[in-house]
Amino acid sequence: MDVHIHMGYCTPVGFRKLDTTYVGIKDDKLFGPIDDLIKTVEVTPAEVAQQLMIKSDDPEAALQGLIEFLNMKKDKVGEEKVIQEEGTKCYKNEHGGGNQRRKHDETETGSIYLT
Repeated sequence: MDVHIHMGYCTPVGFRKLDTTYVGIKDDKLFGPIDDLIKTVEVTPAEVAQQLMIKSDDPEAALQGLIEFLNMKKDKVGEEKVIQEEGTKCYKNEHGGGNQRRKHDETETGSIYLT
């Protein structure tokens, strides 16, 4: 039997709990920027924990590495949105703008209408 479990994305509160667990600090000047990034980027708690564990022996380096990871993920999502929007524009231009109706003549449809 397959069971699907929905796991949400990490929140600033979840990040602080993970930080306390893996890095061992409760407050730092970098928490503000990390909180802001976590609010704007969809990141799982597992991804955050992984980034914190990479350099858990140096708390400052672990937090800085997490900031770099979140910025990279934010940039990647931004690029994907731009590519998707450009693809939509190209499709609309090639196919007559979506909602516009175009009258077909006999040569396009291959039909002959007899009256």
